[in-house]
Amino acid sequence: MFAVGDTVYVAQVHKESIPLPCQDCLGTKTWTVTTPAGDEFECDCLRCAGYGCTPPSKTMWRGEVTRLTVGSVRTDTAAVPGKEVSYMCRKTGVGSGTVYYEMDVFATRQAAQECADQRAAKHNEERRTAKAIRRETRLAQYNLRDLVSKKEKALRLDHQIRLQDVQSVVFPDEGAVMSSDEKIERIREIVEEIILTP
Repeated sequence: MFAVGDTVYVAQVHKESIPLPCQDCLGTKTWTVTTPAGDEFECDCLRCAGYGCTPPSKTMWRGEVTRLTVGSVRTDTAAVPGKEVSYMCRKTGVGSGTVYYEMDVFATRQAAQECADQRAAKHNEERRTAKAIRRETRLAQYNLRDLVSKKEKALRLDHQIRLQDVQSVVFPDEGAVMSSDEKIERIREIVEEIILTP
């Protein structure tokens, strides 16, 4: 536990957006355009210039250490582990500033940096895992939709064939002759087949 006036190092993680090379111009910021007549000219990359496009970037968590001086110490015996002791520091406000918990505060910069880097790596891994799960879920949903669509198409085709069968009974070809009773019986058989087929 630290005392008022002690210098401490606080481990924190911050999110930052890291620009990626543009997929359109590969980072050159220009396009080489060839017309159908074979003329070539260069123009600004529309994605990099921001014409209705967002330049590509990825979000990463980064560990950061801040050096502070303790201005206030509080103890809470009913708090969750790691949060029993909290500190407020002079630079960030005592009494109405930021609260730092014991699990975030270290005596050396190196220890704080190690902790911050571990937390950042954990955040980045959780983000990658969540992204992979979303991608797999979208793929599974696509496959399921595709499967359902194929099943629906197969059923529609089957029903169309049966409907054509019914139509051939009701409106037989010129050479086929059926009595009315035969037509009704055949229509009943076909309708029962359609109803009983899952």
